[in-house]
Amino acid sequence: MITIQKTPNRDFKILNLTDVHTENHELSEDSEKLRVLKNTVTELVERVKPDLITVSGDLAWGGSFEAYKFFADFMESFNTPWTLTWGNHDQERGYEVLDKTVEILKESKSLIYEDGPSELGRGNFVLSICEGDKIALGIIVMDTHNRVKFTNKDGNEDWGWGKLYPEQFEWYRKQVCNLTDLGCKETAILIHQPIFAYKYALSEAVKDGIDPRSISLKDSYGDSCWNDGYKDSFGINCEDVCCFKEDDGFFDVVTELGSTKTVIAGHDHVNCSCICYRGVRLTYGLKTGMGAYWKPEMNGGTVLTVTSDGITGIKHEFVDATSWLNPKTEN
Repeated sequence: MITIQKTPNRDFKILNLTDVHTENHELSEDSEKLRVLKNTVTELVERVKPDLITVSGDLAWGGSFEAYKFFADFMESFNTPWTLTWGNHDQERGYEVLDKTVEILKESKSLIYEDGPSELGRGNFVLSICEGDKIALGIIVMDTHNRVKFTNKDGNEDWGWGKLYPEQFEWYRKQVCNLTDLGCKETAILIHQPIFAYKYALSEAVKDGIDPRSISLKDSYGDSCWNDGYKDSFGINCEDVCCFKEDDGFFDVVTELGSTKTVIAGHDHVNCSCICYRGVRLTYGLKTGMGAYWKPEMNGGTVLTVTSDGITGIKHEFVDATSWLNPKTEN
């Protein structure tokens, strides 16, 4: 378990970035995507002054080693500890390529990372935020892999979005039990691809007759679109929840143990909902930059405020990228 110290009697700020999708051919100084990314992250860091930066996957595309080198150097320039979970595109070229990527990212001395047990994938580890000898928050980083085979309704093999493996369920259980034994009262999970419970949460939170994709950002911060019990929800979903095809039961383990109060995911670039479902705040990190696809009005990062009592606040920090866009860019 890795530990990072929190200053006593001061809020600890976590800035989450997600789905930056840097590309080798976009690393020139005249690249619009690079300009938007660098300015967005720089503004976020200056505004939030984070104690830790997390990245919920898809830093680049598998095998784009120059892009990963750029990202490692860029993160190192902020002199702030940072960590990550792998996205499906980070590992789309297989573990041999991903392992080489790890070596490149480790050139950033401020990177906090462990491979974890190889049978679970890559990057399953625990980061504890401590205030003195007390663990204020345990961050459990888990690999949702690339794509996973499943049997479709016709009885044929097909490929679906990635998920957590059953072996990871037991690993998660052991980490929570260990943290609880050490006095940790709250944990958070950092993943890339959302778990199936995100579907349940959205279905239960949004009022009947309202298409989640029709809700405006402004309205999402009111209570006109949310059912009773979900009035503290915010954010929108402009695309489907792109998770594995069926409920694998992991969320039942989460609620059974009762330790995890927050899950942060990425993957779905134009989703940024944050819904408290069965006592767990299922949150999409706000997408950072133009990479792959985006909505300019949904650009920025997500801030988690940690006190000695765990996470006490989550909010999206929106960054206006208008001035950095080329005139002919279409929204």
